[in-house]
Amino acid sequence: MPDTAGLDATATGGVEGACHTFPSFNALLLRELEALFAGAVVLPAIAARYLIAAARAAACTTPPGLAVADGAVVPLAGPLACLAEPFAPPPGTLDACLMALAPVLAQVPASRGVDALAGAETLHPWACAVWDLLPSTARILASGGDERLDGQAGNGLNRYGVGSLPRPEVLAFASSTASDPSPRGFAAARAARLALVRALARDWPDKAAMAATVAATVMETKAFLAGFFGVDSPDHVILAASGTDCAMAATAVCALRGSPVTIVLPGAEETGSGVPQAARGRHFASRTAHGVAVEKDGVVEGFSPRPVCVPVAVREADGARRTARDVLADCTVHIEQAIRMGRRVLLYVLDVSKTGLVMPDIAGVEVLCQRFPGQVDVLVDGCQARFLPEQAGAFLRRGWAVMVTGSKFYAGPTFCGALLLPRRWRARLAGEGEGQHAGLPPGLADYAWRTEWPAAPATACLPEGFNAGLFLRWQGACAEMAAFAATPERERQHRLDLFLSGVAKALSACPMVRLLPATQAGEAGHWMWEDSILTFLVLAPSAREADHVRPAVLDMERSRRLHRWLQADLSPYVPDGPQAAALRALVALPCHVGQPVALPCAQALGGVAGALRIAASARHVTAGEADATTETAALVRDVGQVLGKLVFVLDHWESIAARDPAPCAAGVFPLLRLSGGGRTTGA
Repeated sequence: MPDTAGLDATATGGVEGACHTFPSFNALLLRELEALFAGAVVLPAIAARYLIAAARAAACTTPPGLAVADGAVVPLAGPLACLAEPFAPPPGTLDACLMALAPVLAQVPASRGVDALAGAETLHPWACAVWDLLPSTARILASGGDERLDGQAGNGLNRYGVGSLPRPEVLAFASSTASDPSPRGFAAARAARLALVRALARDWPDKAAMAATVAATVMETKAFLAGFFGVDSPDHVILAASGTDCAMAATAVCALRGSPVTIVLPGAEETGSGVPQAARGRHFASRTAHGVAVEKDGVVEGFSPRPVCVPVAVREADGARRTARDVLADCTVHIEQAIRMGRRVLLYVLDVSKTGLVMPDIAGVEVLCQRFPGQVDVLVDGCQARFLPEQAGAFLRRGWAVMVTGSKFYAGPTFCGALLLPRRWRARLAGEGEGQHAGLPPGLADYAWRTEWPAAPATACLPEGFNAGLFLRWQGACAEMAAFAATPERERQHRLDLFLSGVAKALSACPMVRLLPATQAGEAGHWMWEDSILTFLVLAPSAREADHVRPAVLDMERSRRLHRWLQADLSPYVPDGPQAAALRALVALPCHVGQPVALPCAQALGGVAGALRIAASARHVTAGEADATTETAALVRDVGQVLGKLVFVLDHWESIAARDPAPCAAGVFPLLRLSGGGRTTGA
């Protein structure tokens, strides 16, 4: 495709591919222009729009919060300074930008002889219409969500330790939490952005055509997801800025029946941290996906102010997992009570939890639905997406809705969710069938655009608009999903088996960690039943000297610090010695594992341990250039390096804690360092 032709060694190309080495503004501008023109000659008005679009992308290259070395980027001055501003500049300023930039067009073969200045007359109204869509891919990927997407000051990484730029130097095993975009996913997002900018440059000033272009891009994403997961049609897919947003959408659709709803939520502590709030129709962050400031835990307008949400424990007091049948028995008690009170029930099924649990027993849930026909809605929390894609279709045929994301197992850019609707749920949006049509809560207008939902009477209250960040994140995820689907199932299974068995051996051999028992008994030949999230406890730093049988393990607070330090450059903490050089190289590598999950544990301070996770992702089982044994062996060696760095942290805890180093940012480790035969895993 023209958008990705001539990619450099990072496979990202254009503005974003260059940002790790931070070349001059002119170099970035030229790369972006060549990608927009894609060898085609255009009219002067289009050339002028391309020029401003390319310049704005070059001016907004780095994600918010990412600090770069002094002198690496020269701030724009004069009329060009306005290109990085959040709003389009006035006409005179924009004309001055165009005049300053016009000479660059002579370096783009397709634009030679095109006078961009002749297109100045319509430039300002066009820029006002599309200004938010003109920053770089990295900047847009970090937009269109709540504050969980925000890059932290200095390194540009969000609270989950990932950013919106590829970082193939990271030893990445955190798909149970979040992943940096891969070069493949990032290239897909960039190609989609360039195509959208071209279309909007062509369509303006026809507002209907522009709206149709945006609607078509959203529908294409829905169509891909519908085909991938076996959904009846794209019109049975709701896109959402996160899995948590999906939970709020599900409650809204469930409440369309008009009856009060009781939510029965197994494993509240092992699903998304904001899900219990979102499921009750409460704000789960201080900012919505539309950028609206809200009061966290406040009731979203239109939702019940007194919802009932019943958590059901999935672990015993000692942290051991409960049986799926016992969890189902507790759920049944709460469901019976709710139905006696004349309430509808929304029952969550975890498939799978943060630590790999499937709760409650699925066969038992089917029996419950038969026992209480039409009174129990089932929502499968499949946000980890650790099941065969066709399994989602099987759930939908039972009449159960399914939440999925592209950012967990499929390791797409963080925060892209979808709610897959069975026919009964879709019919409610149309006001058909069951009960009275109550209408969607008006407060959803701060979270969702109409194009993200099916076209139906109930969704008419949602505003028109476009979440470019969500769209690009899904484009990156869809690229990963397509690569996964293109790998034969037997090959995927073989690679997963090799990876999980190798990682389990590495964890079992490490003296400072305790691998928790597998969560599933397994079914031969079905990788979805494998334990693709390996959860482990870490012994406290003093455990080496402990003489008791059951040494202390890290609590949540210290596990969070360990998780953060594993991503930092710890080479300054290596003492001089004969092995210092090799050790410094090891502990300089950023290592990303799944964030700690709170588990009851008598050996942890406060009775709660922080369990870390190493998870398989689609990137680990997608066929690469080398054979499965070679590639998987490299991945397992990477896990060994992660554990080596973990042990180093425990051995030097006090000195590291004194300075509390921050995770490495994109650009700290130049991507090109790893090209030309270097390690390529994790990309």
